[in-house]
Formats: sequence, C-alpha cells, structure tokens
Amino acid sequence: MKIIFRSTLLLFLVSVSLLSFAQRNGEKRADFFVSKLTEKLALSADQQSKAKVIFVNHFEKIKALRVSLKTATEEQKKAALKEQWQKTDAELLATLTDAQKTKYAEAKKEMRKNLKGRKDGKGKKAPEGVSDALDDDAF
Repeated sequence: MKIIFRSTLLLFLVSVSLLSFAQRNGEKRADFFVSKLTEKLALSADQQSKAKVIFVNHFEKIKALRVSLKTATEEQKKAALKEQWQKTDAELLATLTDAQKTKYAEAKKEMRKNLKGRKDGKGKKAPEGVSDALDDDAF
C-alpha cells in the first residue's frame, strides 16, 4: 500500500512540476515579446498586462497545436501556426493606439528581417532561454 501511495505521489509531483515548467516557459516567452514591444512602442502598463495575457494564451495554443498536428503535413502545420499568429496579431492590434499600430507594422518588418538573418546565421540572437520564442511565422 505504501508503495502505491508513494508512486502515485511521485507521479503527481512530477506532473505538477512539468506543468509549472511549461507555464513558466510560456510566461518567459511572453515577457520577451512584451519587453520588446514595450521598448519599440512605449506600451502603457495596461497595454503591457493585456499583451502578456495575449502572448501567454498564444503560446499555450501553439503548444497544443503542435501536439495535435504531429501527424499533419508540414503545409498543414505551417498554415495552422500562421492562422494562430494572425489571431494573436489581431488581438494585439486591438490594444494599440493608431500611432503604435504604425510603429508595430515597422517593428514586424524588422523582426521578420532578423528572423531571416537568424536562419542564415546573420541576424540577432534571442536571449538565452527564449531562443525558440520566435517561430517561422512569428510576426
């Protein structure tokens, strides 16, 4: 009986720690995006908190998509991820002012350029711990 209890407890603790790790990783990635947007767009505190919620939800959805699309073709995966990014982009745009939307469009172009350069080994590197924060279709 003790062995069953201990193994169940151990399984529970491992599950909780993995969930906690995954959530922190999503939050870390969200913090990375929010800090970059705050730097480029001068987001207010209210906008920062809304953006963080948007990105945390986004990364949870992306993670779920990747699990559910394991057997899908590369084209299907790319289309689903792109659609999710577009939804996130629309949510984020709803929180920005008109002036910020203009700056955001410019920042997206710059991020795409950096992503392309990162693939070629020439672009800026993401900070340690968030190297996978930017997907192919990110911004």
